[in-house]
Amino acid sequence: MSNPAAKYRLLVVETNSDERLSLQRLLSEAGYNVSTADCAETALGYLDGGIDIVLTNIGTDRSGMYLLRHWKLKQPDTVFLIVSGYGGATIVADAMRSGAYRYILKPINVDELLVTLQQVVSSREQEREATASKSDKANDSLDQALGDAGLVGTSQAMRKTLEIIRRAAHNSTAVLILDEIGETRHRIAKAIHDQSSRRSGPFVTVDCLSQRPDEMGAELFGQKIHSMGSGRQAGAFQRAEGGTLFIDEIVELDAAMLIMLLRKLEQNAVASNTRRTSAMPVRVIAGASCEFSDVIADNTFRKDLYYDLNIITVEVPPLSQRPEDVPIVVDYVIQSLSRRVDTRAVSMSESAMDRLQQYRWPGGMRELSSYIERILVFAIKPQVELEDLPPFLNPDTTRRKPEASSTSTSSDENSFDHTLSTMALADIEYRAVAATLRRLRNNRAQAARSLGISVRTLQRKVRK
Repeated sequence: MSNPAAKYRLLVVETNSDERLSLQRLLSEAGYNVSTADCAETALGYLDGGIDIVLTNIGTDRSGMYLLRHWKLKQPDTVFLIVSGYGGATIVADAMRSGAYRYILKPINVDELLVTLQQVVSSREQEREATASKSDKANDSLDQALGDAGLVGTSQAMRKTLEIIRRAAHNSTAVLILDEIGETRHRIAKAIHDQSSRRSGPFVTVDCLSQRPDEMGAELFGQKIHSMGSGRQAGAFQRAEGGTLFIDEIVELDAAMLIMLLRKLEQNAVASNTRRTSAMPVRVIAGASCEFSDVIADNTFRKDLYYDLNIITVEVPPLSQRPEDVPIVVDYVIQSLSRRVDTRAVSMSESAMDRLQQYRWPGGMRELSSYIERILVFAIKPQVELEDLPPFLNPDTTRRKPEASSTSTSSDENSFDHTLSTMALADIEYRAVAATLRRLRNNRAQAARSLGISVRTLQRKVRK
């Protein structure tokens, strides 16, 4: 069994060279990784060196107290053992108030020193185990929240995304979440908040699509209750103070709101007197369903604001880019639905699963979950076969019949015109947008140009 002392770096600070050498030899034999310094100034050179324990003589000039106080300001977790030939109540109390773990009188009792160090090591080991257990529980909780949003899988793309989300949860920097589905973006933002150091603070959501442009200023930044009064209605930034503000579909903000948001971030940076993304009163997480390169190229979003928000980018890979994850996602959805819906769990046959993997799922997790739930509701066998899948997934029901050789271009056009005449204008528009997106492989900038509309207009039409 390895000696736990070997994991700890110990610094001995002693002006007397003989005592310093004797302590170094003793503690090295006990298994500690020992460094030495002959004075407080030299010891400060180890301040960023990963020292766990400092054993220092207080000194006739009380330089040991200076070292203790200065060190604790920078490295508060370091354990200090103060050694002195004088044990007056005042100096002992001063040392303990300043953060010393133990006050040791000279001449040093070697056995007592080693016992004290063992106590320090034992306490630190328990703290590390508790921290590791807490971290594991936090990761389990985060994984559960992400699983509920459909973020499961073992593909390289999915593993990378999940790691980025975990890193975001343990930082306070700005985050940008890109995904087609608003619910997924919201769940990711909430999961990041719930596992962050701000989890005890509020989580406030502003959906830019659900607000009228003339209401966004009041929603984000507040407004006076009435023109003659001194009262003020709190905006989202104020309501989220100490916590997280999630601004979804941020690309929908107009130019005036983008400038106000940029200035607000700059004001927070000045107020905190630190880097903009590390200690702001409010952590900002932004969400969007499109690539920012599209809206920046379209000159509808500010580059400087994008740079401020794009510290950590979470981009969820679509199912079409990770077909190897589909069986894992399907199994997760089945297990989740069988607990929530009055259905029994079923399994997929190999041919049915192959068909699910081959489909591109343009509607993402929402589309997949919807069809899996439908399959569960109507399932009468414990295993779902290919013929049990919806018609668009079953090649036997979706295979086109051969056209008659006498069919002419004119009749095709007449048939097409007849079909259009039976459809609502909104349905025609929706189909045109959907077909263009499919043809251009979901490239919204190209689709918008092809349709003769802006990217922002395309965004709105996709959501109708």
